[in-house]
Amino acid sequence: MRVSILTGALLGSLVWSACELPVAPTYTNSSGSLALSRDDALLYAVDKDNDILAVVDAKQEQVIATVKVGKSPERVTVGPDDTIYVSNRGDRSVSIVRKNDWTSAPVRIEVGIEPIGLAVAPDNKTLYVVSSTSSTAAEYGMLTAIDLGTLQPSWEIPIGDEPRGIALLDGNRAVISLYRKASLVEVNLT
Repeated sequence: MRVSILTGALLGSLVWSACELPVAPTYTNSSGSLALSRDDALLYAVDKDNDILAVVDAKQEQVIATVKVGKSPERVTVGPDDTIYVSNRGDRSVSIVRKNDWTSAPVRIEVGIEPIGLAVAPDNKTLYVVSSTSSTAAEYGMLTAIDLGTLQPSWEIPIGDEPRGIALLDGNRAVISLYRKASLVEVNLT
């Protein structure tokens, strides 16, 4: 009986404390074929067959706009200021789309060969772009840091064989997936 009371009290306190925990935001800094706006109202989907970014009203479940981006868009991510970035694998660029400006993606940043993975720094100052192949050697890919103030590369470093995805970790670290090796590489971003 005593164990039952203690167990019940412990479970009750755990349930009560869980109710007081803040809800974790759904925001992520890594990219995929789908991404949500910061308020979860819009869903962005890349369509590599038609070279567009589809904008879907998440509540109504309807496409409200399509934005022409570069050739063969691969991934999309959303920055802290709700700016949308799309890696265009077929034309070595990243398109920049401003939320609610659905006419076209007039700004494109030139990057390495077959850009895929994207991540925006939490301070919204740097866009990290993972390209599958280096322009100087086919044996490795590249990680490029783009200064979002100037839209110019800050630095570029070689990463292993066919890198694809990137996720930023706490501090100044990133994890990058290597497609052919089925492994991860941790990178110090400083």
